[in-house]
Amino acid sequence: MLSESGAPSFWAQDTKQGALRHFPVKYGSDQLWDLGTPTTVASSGWDARQRPRMAVVGDVNGDGSSDVVTSDRSGELWLHPAAADGTLGDPTSLSSSGWSGVAFF
Repeated sequence: MLSESGAPSFWAQDTKQGALRHFPVKYGSDQLWDLGTPTTVASSGWDARQRPRMAVVGDVNGDGSSDVVTSDRSGELWLHPAAADGTLGDPTSLSSSGWSGVAFF
């Protein structure tokens, strides 16, 4: 996934707290992976039971911001559009079934 600056970034799912966090990658340091201060883009709804699989796929809805697509345990596929404030908007179902055995890379 690319950040607003066009540089790659890192997303992490906190399965204990149920949060989704975005970490910018800081370039120009001596460390291979120097992650910046994380931003919580969703404070709940991201525990392992609710969203066990996810992929950051870029701008799915054409608004210029990177969106997140997930599947839940029932096999439903969800689009989580990026909101203007850097969080994620309300999810929209893309497909009601058939995605339970799919792993995103």
